[in-house]
Amino acid sequence: MGHTGSIEAKYTTNKSILPKMLTDEMYESFKKCQEFLDYENNIKQDEEIANQRVVSPEEFEELVLEGWQFLGNLPNGKIVIKNGRA
Repeated sequence: MGHTGSIEAKYTTNKSILPKMLTDEMYESFKKCQEFLDYENNIKQDEEIANQRVVSPEEFEELVLEGWQFLGNLPNGKIVIKNGRA
């Protein structure tokens, strides 16, 4: 009632020729999801996050001698570092 067919009809009634408006809509939808679908990029970001730590100033002095690098200070006085060897 009120429907003109299944969702298949929307994509196949033009016999493999999709309207430009529909392809543009599909492109925009994919573009919004692409960052979540890019598996390799997500792995690199996860590895980068895994190589970061939040430490106290006392811990920082020891870890910097082991090759860790300073990234920034947090408002609570702690320090964000990353593993320089990773």
